Amino acid sequence: MSAAIADGLGAPNFVVTTPWGTTMVSDDSTGTDTIGEVTLDGDVSVWAQGVPTPNGMVFSLDNRTLCIAATFEGVGLWRVPVSEEGEAGTPEQWVSFGAASTPDGVAIDSEGSVYVALNINDEIAQVKPDGTVTIIAEGVDKAASLAFGQGEYDPCSLYVTNLLGAQVWRVGVGVLGTEN
Repeated sequence: MSAAIADGLGAPNFVVTTPWGTTMVSDDSTGTDTIGEVTLDGDVSVWAQGVPTPNGMVFSLDNRTLCIAATFEGVGLWRVPVSEEGEAGTPEQWVSFGAASTPDGVAIDSEGSVYVALNINDEIAQVKPDGTVTIIAEGVDKAASLAFGQGEYDPCSLYVTNLLGAQVWRVGVGVLGTEN
């Protein structure tokens, strides 16, 4: 069974559930800098403003920061502090990637490193909690969405789709993922 629960979101792209029972929705359209919040009743509001072209999102391990990939403008990984009440603080760019890298999906491991799919570069980047960036995989054709394995899938590997393609890639990272 499927049913629309919200309307009026522009061009919604990526969703992540919050620890307080709502859903965050990004819109990576050029000129957009807002992250929407949707309640179970379908109410839509702006949760944060100031992250240009937001795309993939993941909460930090302590749920006090939302990490967001900015795809076309302000290209990189952004952070928004989160209060105990679930309110957004002021966004800041944490890591910058090359202008043509088009960061897309994100995931987080059990040690707090954030992984970012870099579409155009065909790469997966690992961003450690101190901001150190390491390219951990190359040649992942137009890497888009990614998630750590669950169940029978290796929980120390990222599973990656490719933009406009028909493949799923497995990228071993050697660190246990999370369910965020």
